[in-house]
Amino acid sequence: MIRFETTDCPEEREQAYRLRYEVYVNEFGYPFQAEGQAIRDEMDQSAIHFLLKRGGSLIGAARANAISALTDFRIWERYGIAKSQLRVPESVGIASRFILAKCSRGGPHFCRFLQDIYVWGLHHGFRSTYLDASPQLAPLYLRLGWAQCAPNYHDHALGVRIPMHLDMLDEGHLADIRSPLRKSLMQALATDCLLGNRI
Repeated sequence: MIRFETTDCPEEREQAYRLRYEVYVNEFGYPFQAEGQAIRDEMDQSAIHFLLKRGGSLIGAARANAISALTDFRIWERYGIAKSQLRVPESVGIASRFILAKCSRGGPHFCRFLQDIYVWGLHHGFRSTYLDASPQLAPLYLRLGWAQCAPNYHDHALGVRIPMHLDMLDEGHLADIRSPLRKSLMQALATDCLLGNRI
């Protein structure tokens, strides 16, 4: 059975950091500077951490940060975000470090994981989400509803990255592209459980 969870447990977060190392370094050979076979950075401290588990095993991890918690404005600039444009910065998130263990790729798990995170965000006041995608995964994000929002940039470890943005409440756009996220949005709207305001 596949389970989606959030965690603030230090031990579970360490498992996620080690899974990053296994995927990014051992499998794909990305040149991360890492200690103890675990990949961490300054965004982890303020992030919400998401886990995907099969039984007792961790098979996926991701994180999201409210942009209001990020004081390094170079991150904002990466996505073309101007502070003056944000009326409710607490409702804007940056999602990152999406990974699946090798044994769980090639099926529905990645899209389902993204949907679970999207629904969690809707229920916790997020209305707008940014991420950066690899060229290989950008078409998938486009099919789900994200759109490129700034020029490509080069990450020292991951290489070419494509900044992308999703208006989480844009039902019209999700309907036009037949995104599976539309069904999740309509269910959330029907239960009248959305928190916060739209930016």
